[in-house]
Amino acid sequence: MTTKSTFMRGCFSGCAAIVLAYSQLVSAQTAPDAAASAVAQPEIVQVALPSTPPLQEKYLQIVPAPQMSNGAPLLPASFLQNQLGISVDTVDADTWTLSWFGQSVQMNLGSQTAMNGKTALPMSAAPVIVNGQPYFPWTEVAKLWNLQWKQYASSTQGPVLWVRYPAAFLTGVRYSSSPDKFRVVYEFSNPTLIQAQSESSSATFHLSAARQSGGAVIPSNKNPGDHLVSNLAVSSGNWQASLKVLLRYQAPVSWFTMANPPRLVVDVKRDFEEVSTKTVATGLTYQHIRRGLWRGPQLLYVVRADPSAGWRLSVASGGYSVLQRDSTSHMAKLHGAPVAVNGGFFAYDGAAVGAVKLQGEWMRLPWPKRSVIGLASDASVKIGKIQVTPTVKFGGGKQYPLANFNGYPKPGRISAVTRHFANSYTLNPGEMALVVKDGIVISRPGGGKVDIPESTFLLVASGAARPYLEAVQRGAAANIQFDAPGWENYPTILGAGPQLVDNGQVHVGDEGFRSDVIAVGPRTAVGVDKNGNYLLVVADGRKPTSSVGLTLNEMGATMLSLGAVNAINFDGGGSSAMAINGKLVNKPSDGYERQVSNVMMVLKP
Repeated sequence: MTTKSTFMRGCFSGCAAIVLAYSQLVSAQTAPDAAASAVAQPEIVQVALPSTPPLQEKYLQIVPAPQMSNGAPLLPASFLQNQLGISVDTVDADTWTLSWFGQSVQMNLGSQTAMNGKTALPMSAAPVIVNGQPYFPWTEVAKLWNLQWKQYASSTQGPVLWVRYPAAFLTGVRYSSSPDKFRVVYEFSNPTLIQAQSESSSATFHLSAARQSGGAVIPSNKNPGDHLVSNLAVSSGNWQASLKVLLRYQAPVSWFTMANPPRLVVDVKRDFEEVSTKTVATGLTYQHIRRGLWRGPQLLYVVRADPSAGWRLSVASGGYSVLQRDSTSHMAKLHGAPVAVNGGFFAYDGAAVGAVKLQGEWMRLPWPKRSVIGLASDASVKIGKIQVTPTVKFGGGKQYPLANFNGYPKPGRISAVTRHFANSYTLNPGEMALVVKDGIVISRPGGGKVDIPESTFLLVASGAARPYLEAVQRGAAANIQFDAPGWENYPTILGAGPQLVDNGQVHVGDEGFRSDVIAVGPRTAVGVDKNGNYLLVVADGRKPTSSVGLTLNEMGATMLSLGAVNAINFDGGGSSAMAINGKLVNKPSDGYERQVSNVMMVLKP
């Protein structure tokens, strides 16, 4: 089993110890292995490195402070890992393996007997746990690995460990890339102590080493051409070396040492997940998820709403007209919704694209072959394809199909326009209209601007369709009926698409979207889990160092992993937005919150 020391950026398994003083040569003085700064000398004499690395000394502050048992010091795991390069691997809650360049010791909580392979090793003290961190007896471990040491008590710095150890030659650096990680391997002439340090965009390892002359050239900087790791930097001089792995974005880093040859292995994970959860209200939770994908990082914003706690999904329009737009966060505030995400697609003129039915009133017709989400009064949700047939019916039994509803009239057909489209409509050449108020035809304009007051709709026809409307007399009864088989019990319907998850399976069909909608990018989706709970999810995108975005299939897989048994894709790209308590929580790719045609909200009626 390979043992590892793992740290997240900004913290190496707890806390970092501080180097108090200098590292000094114990053997004869040697020349630095890297060129010194230029000085005004007539000649620079190059001095060869010794054949054997010299011994080194370090004084290290022990943080947290050591524990004492039976007069023997016990050192904290974080100090062993980050200041001495000793891997501490947890076997179980009471068992650990300490490893250093292929040599390992297994210790058990409360036991003064350790195992070095199959050999029992008596210990002067037993491991203990203090403040959640294990402490290990140091005397026998140092002796096993031939490390000279002393412990001092500093009046200003507290407990200090002096340690003497051999420096090493850095003999090689190699790296490899795979879908799950980027690996760097540093090879040495012999084991040596390693200090680990974390910063916001790098992982650095300090050690007493020099680049070995006569072998392969080890560059000071190497760009591996990777989207996660930007540079491998090596600096050395006066037997002090720094090995730095620079990252393009935050990712978990683990490291461990091995033998034959002695080497330090550093792994940067591509696939990772960090989750923080917040309760918005009873039955309403919000999660911020940061994941690693093979091509980069991904941010997800997830809301789960329990209808048994009284929560319901609801759709709000950007305005009274289907041409109006508003921001997601502002619409959430207007309706008092603690959660809202952007809704369906819209055209360049702002018109909602796809089905919009609010509280039993149709405002827009579905786009052919595209999916919709329906909200029933009993809190159930339906996702799938819908076929809606709109028909205008007149007194006397005449009825005609409508080619469009609350959209621009289609030539040679009959279309209907309500106040939800605009306050007025200007007839184009060749068009005529019937004005229907409160179910009665009140006028038949043949051109110009026609007002659309409350409780009124226009029937507009041109070409071959004109005779049908011209035959209708003023005072005739007229109404519009919508036939949507299988969707009669859903007073709210919103068109979007494509469907992402169908009956517990990722299922992304061809629903006729443009290539830019299908491509990798920000996403918004809504789904329902097996218990009927709602899932509202936004994925940021188009940001290589923070969130790359998802394909439709990846969004489907994401919804499935979050528990959705049915899910639908909403408008994405720069439209993707999530508001919690009226505040935008994601980072839209436009750099600002876009105004959208409608939103999906979570609220209590």
